[in-house]
Amino acid sequence: MPIRESIYGYWSSPRAFVWVCAGATIGIGNMARLPWLAGQYGGGAFLIAYLLALCLIALPMLIAEWLVGRWTRPDLLSGFERLAQDAGGMRRGWKPLAVLALLSALLTLAYYSVVAGWSVGYIFRAASGELLAVDAGHSRDVFLGLVRDPERSLAWHTIFQLAACIIVSQGLREGLERGGRYLLGAAFLLLLCLMAYAARHGDVGAALHYLFAVDFSRLGWRGAMEAMQQAVFSVSLGLGVMLAYGGYLHKETRLMRAAVSVIALDTFFALGAGVAINALLFGAGLSPVSGLALLFQAVPMALPGIPMSIIVATGFYMLVVAITLASAIALMEPLVAWLMIRYRVPRTSAATAVAMVAWFLGIGAMLSFGVLDDARLAGRNPFEWMQWLTARLLIPVGVLLSCIAVGRVLPLHVIEAGWGSERLTMFRVWRQLLRFPARIGLAALLLYTLGLLDRLEQLW
Repeated sequence: MPIRESIYGYWSSPRAFVWVCAGATIGIGNMARLPWLAGQYGGGAFLIAYLLALCLIALPMLIAEWLVGRWTRPDLLSGFERLAQDAGGMRRGWKPLAVLALLSALLTLAYYSVVAGWSVGYIFRAASGELLAVDAGHSRDVFLGLVRDPERSLAWHTIFQLAACIIVSQGLREGLERGGRYLLGAAFLLLLCLMAYAARHGDVGAALHYLFAVDFSRLGWRGAMEAMQQAVFSVSLGLGVMLAYGGYLHKETRLMRAAVSVIALDTFFALGAGVAINALLFGAGLSPVSGLALLFQAVPMALPGIPMSIIVATGFYMLVVAITLASAIALMEPLVAWLMIRYRVPRTSAATAVAMVAWFLGIGAMLSFGVLDDARLAGRNPFEWMQWLTARLLIPVGVLLSCIAVGRVLPLHVIEAGWGSERLTMFRVWRQLLRFPARIGLAALLLYTLGLLDRLEQLW
């Protein structure tokens, strides 16, 4: 049973595909969270667990999403219907997998855009010298002054969303491929400059010890679960991104080689950024933090009060904008492709519609730090709910169901056809990983993200 040809075009080369997918996976979530998690759960011990999770769970699932995408082509909803027909015994009830992926992509795009908009604003603050030699109080005031100003936050949020819309509307090669390659290239160049600066003005030895010193006594089962969750989240699984990108793959592209390359680039970037940032933190006598506190408060405080720090701070926030913009265009693509095919609208119109919906949802996330901060449901504001729904519920559920569908439900002849011409030895290894380690690990991860493992620990 041959793979369908794509009527929407193909990536220009396997190398371009790897580069664009790496741009989609490298985001602020991994850069701002992975190093902190390593420090909390035994340094090198956590990284070993993380690498194992990448190899045993994330890698086979990444290949599975590309395989399904290459079979169904870019329209996820109708593609899953065709897949059910081709599979024969596969029930149509698997179609909600595509709905989960599209919803996860939309919510993630909404709150990513808000954070990226703040980063755009910080580029100008850094360039003006406002972030030079700040203390904790001033750093906090600068951040709160931005996030609690709805007009300025809305302006930056709008500018970022508009930029993502323009890139995606240019098409597959002129927009997604060219934009992704340029953004990732710029991000790597800025990262190398940051690493060189940190080597001169930071405490690299302390950063390396913090990240890589092995201490299994601090890992525990919770550290293993966090490593698993970070591995799944770091390669953009369950968001429809890799399904959509797989829809533009040539049938000759080797999936295993591409997956290893993407994961290697993503891991190198996260660890390189972690070493550089933590070296600056330790050099300034600061403790490592994660998330928004790291990006917008700790980093300005870590830079020494010299004129060169203005350039470094500006470059750092340009790096953050580059990687979030690469992630944003990837998150838009499955939604744009669905609208184009479902409603027969031009790409520009579909991209505009997606950007407007994400922009509107992003307003709720943005106001969570201002007027909606007290509008909490079960202790969470809208921004926190978007993060929880995607990272703790929709993505784990979607990835687990996808694993079961590809590893258990789809007939072997359909999977072999989607695999293409790559060696059968690699196919057997991949299928074995998908059926056992990945499925068991993802089931445990879902129990963890829902808090059920904590309940079991309390009962025990």
